[in-house]
Amino acid sequence: MKLLVLLILTSCIFEKDKAPENKVLTEEEKIMRSLDDDTLLGPDKNNDGVRDDIEYWIKKNVEDENVKTASLLYAKYYRLMIKNVDDRHESIKYTKKKGQLSSCIFELIGLHREMKLIDKIVSLFNNSKVRFKAHWKADRNFRGQLSTQQGSNAEGTCPFKLK
Repeated sequence: MKLLVLLILTSCIFEKDKAPENKVLTEEEKIMRSLDDDTLLGPDKNNDGVRDDIEYWIKKNVEDENVKTASLLYAKYYRLMIKNVDDRHESIKYTKKKGQLSSCIFELIGLHREMKLIDKIVSLFNNSKVRFKAHWKADRNFRGQLSTQQGSNAEGTCPFKLK
């Protein structure tokens, strides 16, 4: 189901969205575009492992501190999965870590809200052809893998101390 949603969300993303000449960009759109570039990993000026535009979006739009922490970690592991896409073992390791964070977010806010949040982060990340291709290569790396969850609630699933 998530793959279908991801495919639908990203099916038309092969170039950065361009604002029509007559469209006035919102302040957030201007900031998001200034924080991004067309490289595979995108800028991370504070070296925390999270792409700057995605970090900005999460901090601005996610209120709950636990969900914010899990979302930032998810984005970090997503970036590491893409960074290591040519090393199948490393790519799989980070795919599993981001899966654990997805489960953590699910335990914190429920399936529907978790899917919307993860889909937004993934769509923000895959906003260029090079990133989209790397995503699909990482997806191919993970095919046939099993992933287990450690807990059945947020405290057992989230890899950090809940606030």
